[in-house]
Amino acid sequence: MNIAEKYTYPSPESVITFLKKNNITVKNIGETREGIPIESFSIGDGVPLVLVAYCHADEPVGGAVIMRIAEHYIKHGTLWKTPVNITFIPCFDPYGASRNKYWYDVPLTINRNIRYRYRQERANQAEWGHLSKGDSAMAAIVSELNKNQPKLLCHLHNTRFANSAIYLSGTKIRPDFADSLSSVLTSYFTYICKIPEKPYQNKISEGVFSFGDKTSRYAYEKNLSDKRQTEITSAGNHVFDHLELAGYPLSIIPDIPIFYWNCMAYVKEEDYLIVRELLLESYSLIEDIIENQKYDILVTDFVRKETNQIINKQNSFSPLDLLRMLTALGAIWHTSLYCNIIELNVLKIESNLEMSCDIVSNLLNIKTYEVDYICNIYLDIIKTAISEVVLKR
Repeated sequence: MNIAEKYTYPSPESVITFLKKNNITVKNIGETREGIPIESFSIGDGVPLVLVAYCHADEPVGGAVIMRIAEHYIKHGTLWKTPVNITFIPCFDPYGASRNKYWYDVPLTINRNIRYRYRQERANQAEWGHLSKGDSAMAAIVSELNKNQPKLLCHLHNTRFANSAIYLSGTKIRPDFADSLSSVLTSYFTYICKIPEKPYQNKISEGVFSFGDKTSRYAYEKNLSDKRQTEITSAGNHVFDHLELAGYPLSIIPDIPIFYWNCMAYVKEEDYLIVRELLLESYSLIEDIIENQKYDILVTDFVRKETNQIINKQNSFSPLDLLRMLTALGAIWHTSLYCNIIELNVLKIESNLEMSCDIVSNLLNIKTYEVDYICNIYLDIIKTAISEVVLKR
């Protein structure tokens, strides 16, 4: 493997092509709301498990993990030493994943990740599809789960910069199991999450949290101003909710970063102000579109919120603030590509983004983790979960 390949994630199409070339049967289990096929394959014999990748459009790790497991099976003819049958859904959101096409089959740098990131607002994300309203992707996944009745569902999420964490859902979550998962995280990372993403999620062990049931999610989100988001949550239509209703015992979400950065880096005021001015200048070039909500992708609210926070913030020059500004700049540039603004402004925003990427990457020493390193973490998490499901329950 050359240097470039160490940092390269496969596209969903590459995974399917690899499987078919190695005579693994891939079947169509349904389609997305855009009419794109959702595919799956199964290998091994024993306790049924389901692994799902690309639950979000901008999370490419799952495809690489599934590829590594398939490679192991093709080479050795078995899945480790534990008797399991794993059904894989390599891409839950093929439409969204295709919008991040510039990430795949080339080294994924921070610049490339920031520039070409696409992710739908929650209402259009696959894993929040309304089964009760006939969402075809959710119907396909739930049908597959009902058919397999898995003892374990693993949603292969990832973050970009956030500290590593694992979220659990289901019944009878043993504290010693959570401790085992925590040990996996601490064996790879110095920093892991201390608090959960949402206030209704509870800490079980270091870096391991409950996902939260639909009742607690709704109690929290009904107070938010976004009525559409509250409607989504109140419907109890996350895929984990369907598992709870069916009585399946354990679901797990590993959420591991793909980039390293120095969270203790010293940020000089002048560097912070340079990036801040680049952000504000770029924001001014698309402000009319953002403020009038003429652009209906997740970035609209995100850009407005992040930029306004930066404008109103004083005497704070933290590494996290730099990352938030860089992310907002990437969203602004992405917005400019899909909106009717003059090309000169698009080029200016792109130039500002390039300059900011260079500044922030150097200041925070941002590096891409090797794909094999990240995959090994997920494989250790999956094996630990399999041991819990097969051997201890």
